[in-house]
Order: sequence, then structure tokens, then C-alpha cells
Amino acid sequence: MTITENTSIDYDVQGEGPPLLLINGLGFGRWGWFKQLPAFTRHFRTITFDVRG
Repeated sequence: MTITENTSIDYDVQGEGPPLLLINGLGFGRWGWFKQLPAFTRHFRTITFDVRG
């Protein structure tokens, strides 16, 4: 996802169903949801992303 000309944010979309936006805490990237994703993606379209910083 491109935010500005020089800034982009990595994201991942998995699964099907209602959207579920997973926001990670400070100091973690989207990989922090790795263990939970199999359960969530059975019922939801999950969206994970890396926060800037």
C-alpha cells in the first residue's frame, strides 16, 4: 500500500468472510499474528499490516 510517493506500508490479506482488521501493538509487526491467523482466516478476511516506526 503506497501512502505517499516515498512511503509504503506492507500488508497482507487472507481468508474470506467479513473483514477483520488486526492491529499489532508497539514493537511488533504483522508477523505477531502468525499463530492466530489460521483460526481467524477460517471465518474472516483478515487484514494485517506493519505500522510505521
